[in-house]
Amino acid sequence: MISNESYIILVVVAVLALVALIYLLSPMSLIDELIARGAVIRARLWDRLERHAYPDDTRSVWVAGSIAVALEHHEAISLLIERQLTGSAFALVRSMVDTVVRAHWINAVASEDQVEQAREDENVFPSMSEMSKTVGKAYGADELFGRFTAEWRAMCSYTHSGALQIGYRFTGTDVKPSYKKEAKVQVLNLTNMAVLFLAEMFFMSTGHQPEADETRTMLLDYTSEFGERLRAVIGDE
Repeated sequence: MISNESYIILVVVAVLALVALIYLLSPMSLIDELIARGAVIRARLWDRLERHAYPDDTRSVWVAGSIAVALEHHEAISLLIERQLTGSAFALVRSMVDTVVRAHWINAVASEDQVEQAREDENVFPSMSEMSKTVGKAYGADELFGRFTAEWRAMCSYTHSGALQIGYRFTGTDVKPSYKKEAKVQVLNLTNMAVLFLAEMFFMSTGHQPEADETRTMLLDYTSEFGERLRAVIGDE
């Protein structure tokens, strides 16, 4: 005969197995899929970045360091959203976008004097609106950088605990977060796109065309797989 203790253990194991099976068979949410794809993107970009040594001039070093910062922010944002620490995730988005746009500005717009000023940590960077316009023209990507910075005021509100950040700490009159699925999807998509564009620019500027082409393929595959579903959730932005 099976003892009561053994029976309880068998029941617990069976329940856990059933829960695991249900989890495996359940379709992933769009948020989960974007987080999972983001992890794949990070791993692939790190693999390509580690293939080569890079120039040690200030511009190249700045952009390489910016990629490292952006990838770390990218991972942190995903982890925070997974842990339901959405306010902290949203607060990081401004820093990540700032890192990406500044890297593009340093790479293609800034003069030698401005690059040296940046290296000395002087306040040389233009406003985000001005910087995104000049970067968009330099790369022939006005629409792209306009999209990256269209929600700049909202990003600042989340970072500096403004009205948007405070407002989403409530559900009705209860102090219970009410961040919307659409906003989480928008953030995850933005950060996935941002690291891909930044890495592609860096590979092209340092003469590593095969890696630039591979990164462009990753971007095209991503937009092909998620584009229609993203438009259904957040619309055309």
